[in-house]
Amino acid sequence: MSQANGSERRSSDRQRTLLAGILIHGAAALTVDCAIRDLSKSGARVRLGAPDNFSKPLMLLVCRSGEAFEAEITWRRANDVGLTFLRQCNLSAAETPIEKAARRLWIERSAR
Repeated sequence: MSQANGSERRSSDRQRTLLAGILIHGAAALTVDCAIRDLSKSGARVRLGAPDNFSKPLMLLVCRSGEAFEAEITWRRANDVGLTFLRQCNLSAAETPIEKAARRLWIERSAR
């Protein structure tokens, strides 16, 4: 059976958004600002200012809410990147270096 659009492949409905986000990646917790264009329980579509290469681990931080998701890249089209969430992270109990970096960034951004 043919799929008319990609929505049949999603495990949850996506919500169109325009939220500020930060992608945090690699052992050095490098950061890239992004715009979160679509968001669901299972993933997101983000837009970057310019193409970038990401290393693992990868985390998406939603700046407004402080939600953080460990993620993996599912697809790329120019500056758009599709992410699948592996798990939601609890920043108040940050344990890993990337979780600690996300917590620090969220605190810094929310203080502005």
